[in-house]
Amino acid sequence: MRRSRSRSTRSRDRDLSDRRIAIGGAMRRSRSRSTRSRDRDLSDRRMALPIAIDALRLAARCVDHDRRIAIARRSKRRSRSELWVAGSIGALALDLARWLRSRLKSFLLYLWTTPYLLKFALIVGMAGLTCGYDSGVLPQVFLLVEDESKLIKLKETEFQNTLLSVGLGSAILGSSGGPWVAETLGRKISIICADILFVIGLAMFSMAPATEMLVLGRVCVGIGMGLLTVMTPQLLGEISTAPIRGSLTSLNGLFFGLGYLSSSIFSVLLLKFPNAWRYTVGVGLVFPFMQIFFILKIGVESPIWLLQQGRTLEAEELTDKLHPREIADELKKYFKRITESGVCTFPRKAKLAMSQEPFLRALRAGLTVQAAQNFSGFKMMLKYLPDVLHLSGMRSSVILSQVSIISSSVICFGFLCTFMVIDRIGRRVLFICSLILISLVHLGMGSIINTSSKNDQMEENGFLGFAGALLYTVFFFSYTIGIGTLTPIYNAEIYETKFSLVGMGTSFIFSWTLALIMGNIFVPPDSFSKASGTFYLSCGLSLLGLIAVYTLVPETLQKTPEQILEIMKEKFYPWPFNSR
Repeated sequence: MRRSRSRSTRSRDRDLSDRRIAIGGAMRRSRSRSTRSRDRDLSDRRMALPIAIDALRLAARCVDHDRRIAIARRSKRRSRSELWVAGSIGALALDLARWLRSRLKSFLLYLWTTPYLLKFALIVGMAGLTCGYDSGVLPQVFLLVEDESKLIKLKETEFQNTLLSVGLGSAILGSSGGPWVAETLGRKISIICADILFVIGLAMFSMAPATEMLVLGRVCVGIGMGLLTVMTPQLLGEISTAPIRGSLTSLNGLFFGLGYLSSSIFSVLLLKFPNAWRYTVGVGLVFPFMQIFFILKIGVESPIWLLQQGRTLEAEELTDKLHPREIADELKKYFKRITESGVCTFPRKAKLAMSQEPFLRALRAGLTVQAAQNFSGFKMMLKYLPDVLHLSGMRSSVILSQVSIISSSVICFGFLCTFMVIDRIGRRVLFICSLILISLVHLGMGSIINTSSKNDQMEENGFLGFAGALLYTVFFFSYTIGIGTLTPIYNAEIYETKFSLVGMGTSFIFSWTLALIMGNIFVPPDSFSKASGTFYLSCGLSLLGLIAVYTLVPETLQKTPEQILEIMKEKFYPWPFNSR
């Protein structure tokens, strides 16, 4: 009986367990079905939401399109074909914006996954704030300092030419000594030294009791400018990879535009104060102090320089912080190949570089874009901007005081567009398009001056003034999106890595020297009515730069340093001469 009871108990327990298993399986199946159906509903909702949004946008466009056609029919000012053209242009602009957003997404995602690289690049790029503010504030100082007869002992033109020449000559000295300082003391110390020189120079300039102090202040600022123009793109190029090198290096240009815009804003805001130019210059002290603070707090240095100094562990740790593991491992191997080729002093490295054929080809391309930038006539266009606005009827002092803000905003927008498209379109294409537009603008400005000065008088003409203002907008945009921004970026990437500082220093020495020569020999006339020949000459120089760029400057888009070196080993043949 005990055995029969145990058997019945076991069978009952077995039946209960089977029932529990069956019930649990059924419940799990029902839950999985409900979960799958809920997920399916969520996915359907997610898919339906963008479809609904697109449908609403399409309906809004159709309604807006019908409304515009009805308004055009009532007013009889625009035809249906003109509306169709305007709509097509708008659709093309929308498609271009979507394409740029999709292309920019990968760059921003890369920076989001490497936050230290973003902080590093922003801190180094802040040098553009200092340089941009100084470049924008100097013309404002020339306008505001004229009333201080006790301070200025020279004539107006002599005073301006003296300060400009001293600044350019000091920048030549800074570009000459910058590579040696960077190779000896490191990139971080060289940038800090440049910021300290800016602080000293701006402080002397803002508190100057005499002309001699103004000149000494410009000497310090010029040397700091020469150092920063060499070191900032060089360091940004050394820490970046090929897919993001252009966008990362263009941060310096973007900050330059922001600094230029801030100088115009502060000049207008401080205009009512006595000795306004001193306060305007003094505000510029904030930017070098900010960069010094962040550099000392976070610490920025080149992994290549650390390897050259034998600090291998620090270089590897810095590379791991800057990039994801796979890219960091590749960069470590590349940096080791560079250092294994041998380390020598900077004078010996410069002598060795001048004997290398790839370096000479790269240097020729770098000097070509530097010359084309100087031939574009940027400073001349800034000089005649108030005259163009006078021609269009803008006589108000308030409007003319805000001209610098408007032009600076266009320049800043151009730098932002460069940041977005540089790694998508290519350097060579942007160079060529920029120089073509600049040449056409100079030609158009010369024609406007000839038309408006037939009777030897510059009479108010709204149409010609509007055309001139439109040409100025095109010029500022084409300059900043092309030859103005890409020149230092291109020079930072075309040289072999171990000779890059030699090439950067040489190209910027050439650029500052050419700017000094053109500033003293190629002097635009003070009268706007006599400037047509100057614009025609600038058009010819821009076309000459266009031909040189098309002939001598190869494309480096998405190229690694090894690939760029291979390009420079062979002679460059542009179309149609490249079909061999």
